[in-house]
This record gives sequence, C-alpha cells and structure tokens, in this order.
Amino acid sequence: MHEKVNHCQNINRKNLASCFFLLQGIASIAWWYQMFSNDRLRYIFFGPLPWDVVRSFVGPDAVFYLVGSFLCAWAIKQSAQYRVAALLLMTGGCGYATLLNVGLACTIKTGWVGPCLMLASLVCTVIMAFSHSQREPDK
Repeated sequence: MHEKVNHCQNINRKNLASCFFLLQGIASIAWWYQMFSNDRLRYIFFGPLPWDVVRSFVGPDAVFYLVGSFLCAWAIKQSAQYRVAALLLMTGGCGYATLLNVGLACTIKTGWVGPCLMLASLVCTVIMAFSHSQREPDK
C-alpha cells in the first residue's frame, strides 16, 4: 500500500512539473507575440529601449527559455534519462534571462514588471529542477 501511495505522489509531482513547463513555454510564446505587436505593453516591460535592442534577445530567449520549457515538460513527462540535463539547461537559461532583465531595469530605471515575473519563474524553475533531479528507481 505504501508503495502505491508513493507511486501516485510521484505521478502527481511529475504531472505538475510537466504542466508548469508546458504553460511556461506557451506563456513565453504569448509574451513575445505581445512584445512584437503591442507598443504600449512593450514600453511597460522595456521602457524607452530601442526595439532593435529588445529584438536581439529573441533568439537566446527562444532557445533557452521557450524551447527549454517545452523540452523540460516532455523530458519530465517521459521520465527521460536526460531530464536532469534539460532541467539544468532550463535553470541556467531562466537565471540568465532574469539577470538580464534585472540589469536592464537597473540601467534604464524602469520596466520592473519583467524582472518581477522572471524572478517568479526562476524560483519555480529552481524548485522544479530540485524536485526532479533525483534519479528515479529502476522498475
């Protein structure tokens, strides 16, 4: 009976983490869509920063944050052997994006919405990474 309870808890934990990373990837797509299409919203996040500077972050963000989120969702759901590597990559990418946002907000002295959201994302990503970094027992 105890083994069955642990199995159910493991499945629920796996589903929660997988859904978190899936939603984070979808939110990233929606956010970048809004940054490209809504000047007012872009100003809230980036202040008076030239659009060319903002666009320079799309590539790294797409690779490490957006694709990394989907990769983690899949790797956790499938219990893939490289899920720890995916989680480390995602944590590093999220940490980089968070530091970049904080540095940007400090430099332009506005746009603190981005760093606050990224900090929340980083905390959740680190929690998910720690909770799924242990090797699962062989079946």
